[in-house]
Amino acid sequence: MQIIGRTEFVDRTQEALEVLRQLDPFNYRRVLTYVDEINEVRYGSGMNTKNRIFHVGTLTAFPELAGALHEKAVKFYAVSIVHDAVHSELDKRFGVSPYTSNERVRRKHEEIALRVQGRSSIKLGILTESEVKISIEELLKSEYWNWEYWERYW
Repeated sequence: MQIIGRTEFVDRTQEALEVLRQLDPFNYRRVLTYVDEINEVRYGSGMNTKNRIFHVGTLTAFPELAGALHEKAVKFYAVSIVHDAVHSELDKRFGVSPYTSNERVRRKHEEIALRVQGRSSIKLGILTESEVKISIEELLKSEYWNWEYWERYW
C-alpha cells in the first residue's frame, strides 16, 4: 500500500494501520486487500473504489484538531479506513459503486460500511455496542453520503 502526504500524515496513517493490525486483524487484511493507496487531501474524505484510492481529509486523519483525545483519534482514523475499504470491497465483489444514482443501493452501501466500522470500533474499544447502534441510526438518518464533498468534515 502506498501512503501519500506530509510526513505527519504518513506517520499517522501507519499508526492507524498498526492499531488495526494488532486489534482487528481481519479488517486490517481487508484494508490491505481493497485499498491500494491512501492519499492526503485538505478536506473531505472519500474512496475512489475503481482505483482503490482513499482520499483522506485532515479531520479524518487528525480528529484531535476537532477535540478528540489522541488515542481515540488514531482509532477513529483506523475505523474510517475500514469503512472505506468496505466500499471498495463491495464495488469489487458486486460491481456496484457507492456513487450510483440508485439511492436505495447507496444507502445499503453505507449501512454495510457503517456496520463493519461499528464492529471494528467495538474491537478497538472506542464505542460500545449500544453506542454503535445509536451512531448507525443517526448517521443513516443524516444521509451524509449525499453531502457535497467540500461539506464533509470528517
